[in-house]
Amino acid sequence: MMCPEHSARCACRDWDYRKFDDKKHTKAKFRSKMLLARLRSGEVPERIYLKDTRPVHKALFEGMTAKGCGYFAGNYRGSRDCLIDYDVTIGFDRRGEVIGTTAASNVAVEMDALHAEISADIKSYFSEQSSEEVAAVEADVSKPAEGDVEAGGGIADGDVDEDTFIKNLDIALEHMVNLMIIHPYANGNGHVGRFLLFCFLSLMGLAVEDWPLDERPPEPYDFFIARFREGFPNELRQFVIEQIIGDE
Repeated sequence: MMCPEHSARCACRDWDYRKFDDKKHTKAKFRSKMLLARLRSGEVPERIYLKDTRPVHKALFEGMTAKGCGYFAGNYRGSRDCLIDYDVTIGFDRRGEVIGTTAASNVAVEMDALHAEISADIKSYFSEQSSEEVAAVEADVSKPAEGDVEAGGGIADGDVDEDTFIKNLDIALEHMVNLMIIHPYANGNGHVGRFLLFCFLSLMGLAVEDWPLDERPPEPYDFFIARFREGFPNELRQFVIEQIIGDE
């Protein structure tokens, strides 16, 4: 395929940021660690990152592009120059069929829709949190005095709402998987998708212990994603929970 911006096929057509890093991927690893550090320190609120992923992509890959194509870092496929008509596939499914992604010409529209859904879910999450905090305060005020017998359980009852956690985790995973389906960037979509998930987990007060941003998770990660897309979330959910827990 010819580049629309150049007279011949150029290196940016098959852009891989790793070609512009050293053999140990030092730049990508360092930038990933710095981005996670900013997230965990609260320097930049999660909602800022979730509102638009393009600054995240640029922070990770700026300067790691082909000459003359620096705009590949932080811009969607279909947005300009060599990214126009930059369509990609992401391998094969279990039937051996090519897995396509959103056409470059539709990426911006679908990403706008995705971010609108994310914003709505964040608003809903904080709305639910506010209600729960009010209920918790009321429960604390009305709880029996020390030494009284409370029917129906102890103080730990209700401390962890597992159903709510699973529901919110599945919402976060759905957004991560949808971003990967859209595949908005020419490269580095896995990094951005994982960071999106990390932001959601951070909103829930959780940090991933065993899942660095810069390294692709080991197989059967891709299989779990495929299963999630088919309506079977358990494997991917359990995989992520194990990354949250870490080695004990």
